[in-house]
Amino acid sequence: MSRTARLGAALVPALALGLALLPSSVLAKPAAAPSKTATAVGEVDRSGAVLVTVNGVPITQGMMDTAMTVLPEEVRARVLAEHLEGKLQEQLILQELLWQEAVAAKLAEQPLVKTKLALAARDVLATAALEAEAARRSSDAAVKAFYDDHGDLFRQDQVRARHILVADEQTARQLLVKLTAGADFAATAKSASQDPGSAPEGGDLGWFERGKMVPEFEEAAFGAKAGAVVGPVKSQFGWHLIEVTGKRDSVPLDDVRDGIRAKLREDASTAWMQELRAKATIVPVRGTGGSAATEGAPAVAPPAASGAAK
Repeated sequence: MSRTARLGAALVPALALGLALLPSSVLAKPAAAPSKTATAVGEVDRSGAVLVTVNGVPITQGMMDTAMTVLPEEVRARVLAEHLEGKLQEQLILQELLWQEAVAAKLAEQPLVKTKLALAARDVLATAALEAEAARRSSDAAVKAFYDDHGDLFRQDQVRARHILVADEQTARQLLVKLTAGADFAATAKSASQDPGSAPEGGDLGWFERGKMVPEFEEAAFGAKAGAVVGPVKSQFGWHLIEVTGKRDSVPLDDVRDGIRAKLREDASTAWMQELRAKATIVPVRGTGGSAATEGAPAVAPPAASGAAK
């Protein structure tokens, strides 16, 4: 299956959930839709520039924008990166055709379809409630409070360094002479380093703590002062010249803000469900399919709040 075909397969269920299964009470009426579909279940806001019409009904830029927001993150990234907006528009057209047929056949009045629509709406609203609470519990203030309250997690010696990797000691010493004479370390790394990962970045390795580098490299980097160039240092990879560009004894909030926020959002999913259950009145009815085993324990795992990361 081609990448475009796989994208289409991913778009259909996402659009179906986000655009077709919401109840009409939470969606706006179209500006130019035929009267027979004006209050139909699954109608969407059709504001924005008209891109194409389908049996006289407009597909608009607003619908495209909404469709993008309900796509899974990885699919949305592909649409943007590969400029597949045309594929998305085609999916909206196909969905519009099928939706119009469903409205004309009054399928929303069938009991089973009504139940599926209601369940889909409940799921969307439950997820929205969970995401809203997760956002509240992962505010900027909450992130800062977590950082301040867990300072020990972020207090660790770190070094930021550049390096030049070459195959032999003689070459390393020749480069060291040039650096000592004033050659720019980053420029020299770009032209001479054999490390394909860091050479394009001027040899920059970013910030790292102990245990992240091979022992010989770590000892030299942590033993040097900020601004110093040390080496040659031999390791299993070759010979290194190391420029220490910074040292610090703790990780600043800005470097861990996103990670803390993701943790708080993830924790909120479980914590809030447990809190809601603890204060709810849940009475199993014996002999009618209810189970006493549900008391004091979650019946199902909570839905994951969007954006949470493990």
